[in-house]
Amino acid sequence: MNYSELAKLELSKPTVLKILRLQPSDIFQTTGKDGLLLGACENIYNLIVQLLDDQHELPIKQFEWTCPHGHTHTFGEDELRIQLLMTMSSWLDVLTMRYILLPSGSKQKDTPLYLSIASMSQFLGRPEDAEPSKLLYKFKVLLFYYFEAVMSSWLLRVYNFHSVHEGGGEKFEDFLHNGLLNVFRAYNKLSEGPLKVAGGGLVHSALELANRLYEVDGDSWADRLVGPFSAIRLSELPALAQREARISEKYGLKQVERIFEQQLALIMQSFGLYVVSTRIAQSTVDLVCISGKPTEQLTFLVEAKSTKSNYSLPTKDSRAIRDYVRDVRRGLSSLPPLSFVLIIIPSSSRTLRDKVLQLQRDVDCPIRVLNVRQLVTLREQIVGPLPVHQFMSHILDGDVIVKDAVIKSTVRGYYDAQRAHTAFVESMFAAHGVIPIQETSNKTGEQKQFLFGYPCKET
Repeated sequence: MNYSELAKLELSKPTVLKILRLQPSDIFQTTGKDGLLLGACENIYNLIVQLLDDQHELPIKQFEWTCPHGHTHTFGEDELRIQLLMTMSSWLDVLTMRYILLPSGSKQKDTPLYLSIASMSQFLGRPEDAEPSKLLYKFKVLLFYYFEAVMSSWLLRVYNFHSVHEGGGEKFEDFLHNGLLNVFRAYNKLSEGPLKVAGGGLVHSALELANRLYEVDGDSWADRLVGPFSAIRLSELPALAQREARISEKYGLKQVERIFEQQLALIMQSFGLYVVSTRIAQSTVDLVCISGKPTEQLTFLVEAKSTKSNYSLPTKDSRAIRDYVRDVRRGLSSLPPLSFVLIIIPSSSRTLRDKVLQLQRDVDCPIRVLNVRQLVTLREQIVGPLPVHQFMSHILDGDVIVKDAVIKSTVRGYYDAQRAHTAFVESMFAAHGVIPIQETSNKTGEQKQFLFGYPCKET
């Protein structure tokens, strides 16, 4: 059968009889135009859903089949359903693999509707409806995990080809690896028979797809030099700070604090600061940050705190900050003067503010507490180095517990400076006959100026 025929296939009596008389080799010889492939996939998927519902009656109740050796076999309705499922799942497997491995530039590469959580979830149903001893239920579970692996492969392939960010596909890889493991476990629970054979084919295809994904798609990244900023995981930072269970499971409980501090060090460096890490998990502050601009002579200390509960500045932390401020002032006299201490936390307790105010008086140095989500906001919204003096003036003018409004004003100040620089450069170009690009909004009629194709971002 070709793709066009498969896209129109239905469980009518003539069609069912035709399918039952097919030789196994016929299934793998289906051909057609790439543009018809997705329609065939979607239709075969819908037929599988019907066959998995044992309340859906087949158009024939019995079928006699003569094997190549001349032996006649009589199939009842349940056996017919299993034979049809074996054929249909093999078709869907073959068609899905072909579709996913179409060239990435193909105009037909729409996302298959059946590769979605909503579609997959119907294969598990409600726990109270589960019948672990029933063959059809076991095959449903296998299909669920097969689709999980295939969907993850699809999403990872799309991400690798279309994302401008390096890395970031770890979650898709986690889903893929879990799907591969679970589909193999579900296969092992099937009893010998046609569905076991079909399940083996699904397991093989899922593994082969993952292999092709890493081999073929990996080539596009082969010449990429991975640097330290590729390891920045802004989306994970709040979870690291709160030591969430999924993060502890991913990295190991003992590694969470180290990774949190490493992430903060990378983010501070991405802001254009020189960063020196001290000994992790020792009674010292975690990072010494020095402005990278000769015109901004300042040093500040960063204390990173990851905790499941609201942070309250315990006595040992207060003592460590007090001692390290004293040591920095005494021993690092060649550095720019110490301007402030920044404590980065997941959330604050009700007593934190009073304790910080007291510590600030004791060390005679400004101390500010920054929520980790506020740091993520800064890094997400500020394109390029952080104007450290401007940031410092904003946070030191406010409360010791930094408010969200302070972060917003810092971002606004950054873009005000960018607009001023843009206007200056444009005026210089205009003076030499270079006219900035102008674009008019169709909705408002407002004219926006672009320099080198980049608009000035409003916040």
